[in-house]
Amino acid sequence: MSWKLLKNSESLLLREIRKISPENVYIGVSGGLDSVVLGHFVHMVLKKHSLGITPTVLHLNHSLRDNSDGDELFVKKLSNVLRFNFLSHKVPKKIAESWESNTEHRARLERIKFFREKCKTRDLLLLGHHLDDDIEWNLLQRFKSSNMGSSMYIPMKNEFTFRPFLEVPRSDLSEVSSILGLTHITDESNLNNKFERNFLRNEIVPLIDSRFSNFREHFLFQKYQSLSLLSETFISKLIFNNQNFSTVYLADVPKNKDDLFKVINFWVNSSLRHYSVHSGRGKISRQIIKIIEGYLNFKKGPLLLSGGWCVYIDTDCLHFMQK
Repeated sequence: MSWKLLKNSESLLLREIRKISPENVYIGVSGGLDSVVLGHFVHMVLKKHSLGITPTVLHLNHSLRDNSDGDELFVKKLSNVLRFNFLSHKVPKKIAESWESNTEHRARLERIKFFREKCKTRDLLLLGHHLDDDIEWNLLQRFKSSNMGSSMYIPMKNEFTFRPFLEVPRSDLSEVSSILGLTHITDESNLNNKFERNFLRNEIVPLIDSRFSNFREHFLFQKYQSLSLLSETFISKLIFNNQNFSTVYLADVPKNKDDLFKVINFWVNSSLRHYSVHSGRGKISRQIIKIIEGYLNFKKGPLLLSGGWCVYIDTDCLHFMQK
């Protein structure tokens, strides 16, 4: 039951592994909730699908906490339990103490440096960033930066790094951990709201959550459309409308969720208007996600939308018609 919460992440990870056939697979593990669940999740996926891969766990001992050495030992023991290889790097305490201010940023740069030293172009590095991390990063950029675009979001894939949990809320990872009885390290500094990310996580996001319960879902929908560079003029040329049905051709559309969401969202909503079909706000966006997952996983449908209208999935096109 627990892994069903991460079914979409499983599909994403399998697709990425089969797509690039990595020479080595690495997993960044700090010992916190997200990375511990990631380690067990990768173990499950590799075993379930008999992929014959032995990953290597990477751990940075940043020497910032009194128990940093204990954290490293915890992650090493976890690696042994999972039968993964283990590599760590310890930042000299004098260097860590010299950071003084902005320690989070300096530790992050040190971690990136360590990962880059180990991972090459044909390798795959898995990290445990999740949807709430993405939201916190987005809010931070909105409050502290004038730049717009892709830098507003954490990418699911960049260079050799892949984040299979990026569409998963933290609460789902916590539930998986609880069901499986997993143990993880709790970093007390995460409760210190002098750090900007902690302030957003502990104060601002819970306020938003208490008022707008579906905001994570809408955040994802907005992200997909923001990151796609496809124009509506280009999308319009992919659509053919008939008296009784509408078809969108996807052969020339990149098979990533950003572009597919923008194309299918435009097509579905224009079809609903064209055939005067009424639908509930938010419901269609959720159905579009199911259409994308069906298309990427070679399903046929039909997927019911609204008012008896549904979508059938073909090899490189979708059909909107009455059932």
